[in-house]
Amino acid sequence: MTYEKPDLKRTKATVSFKRIYLHRASEFPGPWLCQCSSIMAQYHAWRGDLPRYLHVLHEKYGDFVRYAPNHVSIRHCDVWEDVYGFQRNVSKYDTTYSPFRLAPDFTSTWNTSNVDVHKSRRKLLNKLFSEQHLDDYGTLITVQVDEFMRQILEALPKDKDVMAGPINFAYKSDVVAREIITSLVSGQTYGFQSGDAKSASLLADISKFERKLYLLGFAPWLKMLPSFKPTLALAQWIVQSSKQGLASGSKNTLVAKMLAARDEEKDVEFSRNDVIADARFFLLGGSVTSSSALSATLFFLLHHPVEMQELYDELRGIFPTYEDIKADAQLMRCKRLRAVFEESMRLAPPVPTLLPRLVGPGGIKACGRYVPEGVVIGAPCWAISRDKRYFDKPNVFKPDRWLADSSDPVALEKMLLATRASQPFSYGPRACPGRALAFRENGLLLAKLVYAFEMEPVQDKSIVEESLTGICDGLVFNQLDTVGAHEVELMVRYRLRLDGKTKRRVSGN
Repeated sequence: MTYEKPDLKRTKATVSFKRIYLHRASEFPGPWLCQCSSIMAQYHAWRGDLPRYLHVLHEKYGDFVRYAPNHVSIRHCDVWEDVYGFQRNVSKYDTTYSPFRLAPDFTSTWNTSNVDVHKSRRKLLNKLFSEQHLDDYGTLITVQVDEFMRQILEALPKDKDVMAGPINFAYKSDVVAREIITSLVSGQTYGFQSGDAKSASLLADISKFERKLYLLGFAPWLKMLPSFKPTLALAQWIVQSSKQGLASGSKNTLVAKMLAARDEEKDVEFSRNDVIADARFFLLGGSVTSSSALSATLFFLLHHPVEMQELYDELRGIFPTYEDIKADAQLMRCKRLRAVFEESMRLAPPVPTLLPRLVGPGGIKACGRYVPEGVVIGAPCWAISRDKRYFDKPNVFKPDRWLADSSDPVALEKMLLATRASQPFSYGPRACPGRALAFRENGLLLAKLVYAFEMEPVQDKSIVEESLTGICDGLVFNQLDTVGAHEVELMVRYRLRLDGKTKRRVSGN
């Protein structure tokens, strides 16, 4: 018996023809290579610039772009309600979310694909982030923020007119965010802010592992590589933090509150495995979005001194002294502080890429078009947030766009449209429940930094230099897209404000 040698060229041509013309997603436009293969999505995921790549594709092909054979990106403000809203005919795309699970049936509230399981657990989780509980976390947050500020102050030269630094604030914000989330989960700190070799090595392991988990969503076969397994130090940190949280006598940790949470109406509570799975997610994903938002906000303020001064003026008007700045309700009333965060997260979302959803049986109508069953769709947050249909001068940092009120109906209407389009924490039942907690943490950090120091940027790698279609004005913050966004670098020089009063307030003298 003889065997014919397979004609690989003919096979490739046949597969390509079917994917381009006969596939269920074939009606959506996109580059021919993207319609044939996932290689471009995988390549840009590996580079960490998939959000910017999707923006370029949308500028060329319109609101619907097929960026992989079975994947469609939808750049339209209605996509949030149509795809991510309540009771939509979609589910989380398992290929993307399964790498984040401890085991196939060991899911967190965030990565479960079961709608009913998510609904019951999310109802319990929401209680942890109510106003009542946010106040309970204030002390844990303040301790770490004060340590952060102490280290910044100690690095100042004796000559108060000389700028300190440069220091990498992107790295520093990641360090303090990791320390805060560890203390919130377990009630204890790991020592990330100490800067010793052990903690620095673990921080590097965490960042690398988060990136690996993200890449597994695009190329699952990578999990066979030994390098895609967590390091021993990382695994021990996750396990020990979870166990400490379970054993802690404190009632003000996230783990303690999860154990105490109960839905009396349906007699539902978190199991021990549920708590461990959610604790793991908090530890890995709960800090990267916070540090990203803080770094982005500081970046844009550093490059816009007028807006920096306006924020400083607001803070001095609300807080008579540095010590008056606390993670409480008064901080939440700082309108300009909230506005600079909203605008920074619009231009540099903490989760800049799309969160994929698998269309269920019968298909779905999204933004006026029918999408067949089995197609994976999502909202490209970075691209939508720079769409001129929803924002005046979309690439320009303008915090005032978020400060409109009823006295100016036109500006108010524009703000409401902007609010519909910009969803940095996602939307609907799967939206991030910790948004208010993130603002308290970041608001406290930024308020103290701006109140205490004059700062200036140093030429670094924080600005994207490449030419991007449709962006001819404004600045693009250099983010590396992973589980959330990691910032490449943010080098800053700083000194105490020259009024001579702040130094005594910061140092406590």
